[in-house]
Amino acid sequence: MMSEEEEVRREVEVTTQVALHIERMKKPYIMAKRYDWEGFWKFFSRNKDLLDKQIDLHRSTPFHYAAHCGNPKMYRDMIEWVGEGDIKRVLRLQDDMGNTPLHEVAFTGEVEMTMSILEHEEVPGSNQYQALMKMRNNLGETPVYRAAALGKTDLLRFFLEDCEVEPKIHFHRLADNMSILHTAVIDQFFGPSLSFSHHFMHVHT
Repeated sequence: MMSEEEEVRREVEVTTQVALHIERMKKPYIMAKRYDWEGFWKFFSRNKDLLDKQIDLHRSTPFHYAAHCGNPKMYRDMIEWVGEGDIKRVLRLQDDMGNTPLHEVAFTGEVEMTMSILEHEEVPGSNQYQALMKMRNNLGETPVYRAAALGKTDLLRFFLEDCEVEPKIHFHRLADNMSILHTAVIDQFFGPSLSFSHHFMHVHT
């Protein structure tokens, strides 16, 4: 058991390390907030060891932020900078809302970025990437649910037709059991949610 003095010293060391890390990540954080994605890309091309580290106090990683860059090639580059043996862990890191990078990409509706993520999940002849698509955030939403609820038609079609997701798994979020269709009515994204509901009914009738 540590003495009181040792505990204080340890706490100071941890606080110092956190402060240093936040200071180091301040530059890419500001770049992202200013939509300077080229600068963001260049920063992490020189600091690849930081790609799995949180960039803000919400535990978001560079991949959570880069999901909003609108540049699939940049996103693919960043994924490839992570060692192949570590990429699955990095793509499962969740922010304080429980969102993975795939949840964030689903928010933007970027199909190419989604493909870049899932190709590192897939084992030939299997549907191993389904596990990542089933991960839920703190509201109990999967990335598929999020894409449908937010009206991301192209991405939803990709999930349903190319990835052959099982609609039943993604139809409700767990926090309040709200269906995709109910969420869409609230947010007025009817088309994609009706399409998803059609797939759901088709599969289960």
